[in-house]
Amino acid sequence: MKNKNLLSIEHYAESFGTNKHKPKDYIKYLKRCVSLKETYISNNDEENAKRCLLLESILQIQHNYLKTYKLILKNKHDSAWSCIIDIENEIELIKPYIEVDFAKYKLDIVKDKNTKIQTLFPYTLFFSAGYTVGNYRCSICGEVITLRHRCNHKKGQIYNGRWCFWIKENITNFDHVAVVTNPKDKRCIPKEFNGKRFDFSVVDELVIHIKRPYLNWDLKWSKLRHPHDLFKDVKETDYCPCGSDKLYKDCCLKESGVLRPHVDFDFGQGFSDNPNIIKYHYPKSKDNVSAFKSDMQGIIMTMK
Repeated sequence: MKNKNLLSIEHYAESFGTNKHKPKDYIKYLKRCVSLKETYISNNDEENAKRCLLLESILQIQHNYLKTYKLILKNKHDSAWSCIIDIENEIELIKPYIEVDFAKYKLDIVKDKNTKIQTLFPYTLFFSAGYTVGNYRCSICGEVITLRHRCNHKKGQIYNGRWCFWIKENITNFDHVAVVTNPKDKRCIPKEFNGKRFDFSVVDELVIHIKRPYLNWDLKWSKLRHPHDLFKDVKETDYCPCGSDKLYKDCCLKESGVLRPHVDFDFGQGFSDNPNIIKYHYPKSKDNVSAFKSDMQGIIMTMK
């Protein structure tokens, strides 16, 4: 039989995305969950300790999801991005344990929206540090992990309410930072690009129209023709703004417009077969960067 406190935490997590859910109660339920987990750990109740650990992650995912949109509205895009990646990592960690209950806590929706909103951010390059790890140590038993010796615990598994992970020790030879497109940690982002600020107009355009709990929206990407008038500064012998690596005169100049990315926003009414274009998105000034290279400049937005 489940503890009443445990049931109340589960009911709170299940209410996410409904009018019954009260975000201000997050800290109260999180503290209750952590306290209950420690009690189960002390009593060697592994099953309930594991349940509390997973609920702890679920509450944090839901909280960070709501927090992401608030941070974007406050123009704290770097912090919002960190929340987005935290959500992504946490979902991947707990999903094998809660496949049956995934939809019950709206995590299927959170995962979908969290993946899609990433496509609206201008980040395409990330930092990756190069260093040497002397050894790893198991977080559960404390044994040193080597090529020839490993303990019986496995990374990413739960043991009596604790995650097993490897602790890096004796880190040396911190010799370089690489710029990569597919990093292990997508939170390692540049603040500027070539001395210019990033442009977040596209993600801002989405978020300002969404109301809490930020679940009832969708987007899809395609490509549409932009009027040639928007490319008056591009010469016929320049590379085509569509990014094809062909000359403008040999590519889109022969067409009705330049083929550029298009994002269609839907707020619950469904996508239109013939969308009405409401905005051609370009950087507001030369100080803001989204750049043709990242496919974020010249985006057409449609809302329904």
